[in-house]
Amino acid sequence: MGFEVDIMTQLGRELGRKVQFVQNDWSNLIPGLDAGLYDAVINGLEITAAHQAAADFSIPYYVTFGQIVIRRGDPDVADLAALKGKSVGTLKSSQMEYVLRNFGGIDVRSYEQEIDAYSDLKLKRIDATVMDFPIAVYYAQPDRELQFTGAPVGRIEYGIAVKKGSNPQLLADINSGISQMMQDGEMRKILDKWALWTPMMAQLTGDSRAMQAQPDAYNHFVESTQPAGWQAQIERYMRFLPQLGMAALMTMQLSILAMVLAVALGA
Repeated sequence: MGFEVDIMTQLGRELGRKVQFVQNDWSNLIPGLDAGLYDAVINGLEITAAHQAAADFSIPYYVTFGQIVIRRGDPDVADLAALKGKSVGTLKSSQMEYVLRNFGGIDVRSYEQEIDAYSDLKLKRIDATVMDFPIAVYYAQPDRELQFTGAPVGRIEYGIAVKKGSNPQLLADINSGISQMMQDGEMRKILDKWALWTPMMAQLTGDSRAMQAQPDAYNHFVESTQPAGWQAQIERYMRFLPQLGMAALMTMQLSILAMVLAVALGA
């Protein structure tokens, strides 16, 4: 995702390394890492036991949650319990698929591509979707036919992967860079720019400040992919209001691009 390009670019600056981005298929990310085609992988890789068995992971650079999405105008859904007996789409092999299947009583439909799940939702082939918040922000939130609903689902941590057991110094440097970005506010600025700051990030960083940057990257994405015109623009702003409310909640409580990226780090 675009915000991860910005994170890795800034991380390269923090480490004094040149960053070169390389594309690869999702299924080949870890095999490519093992083959030495690149030094690190950043692409919404969840820090789970299964992933940690295949690669070494950094500390989390982003913490988020699953977002329930329904058709606009359908009754609101409070939580996963309200989805029992319903058909729910999610990404194949994702943490949210694991959560949904283990919750029980939900007809889980897994998809290779996010856009296909949201398309089926609009066509009434499924009743709802539950996917990572960043996915929902970019694929569902701008869509006039869809809406966010319910409480955050679970906790999802994204980490940068390196070849298992191969480069502890690189992993230590990456961790140091992530920590520095958390402390100096650079991570916050990037996430605000992409409209992806979450209550979990506020808790992780101790950053209870108001928005530190305008969501210019998010706005540019929406303007380039959604219908134009003043009416559509007003509707998009209205759909973005819950985001602003969540930012206010974070302050009070202290609480897309589907490009697969791998990273080659030069000295």
